[in-house]
Amino acid sequence: MFSSLLVVCTGNICRSPMGEFLLRDRWHKSGARVASAGVGAMLGWPADDDAIAVMDDYGIDMRAHQ
Repeated sequence: MFSSLLVVCTGNICRSPMGEFLLRDRWHKSGARVASAGVGAMLGWPADDDAIAVMDDYGIDMRAHQ
């Protein structure tokens, strides 16, 4: 298996952070490092409010993402 995974999208405010948090939630016992990035991301921007709401439906709090 692998020890780290990087999920990439454009802005790193919707898709890639959702993937990061979902995978981190699923693999928390494996010890794998999961992160997200964007090819056009602005540093320090929080996750999109709609993405946060979707993740709330899955019981995953993504509010700490920047």
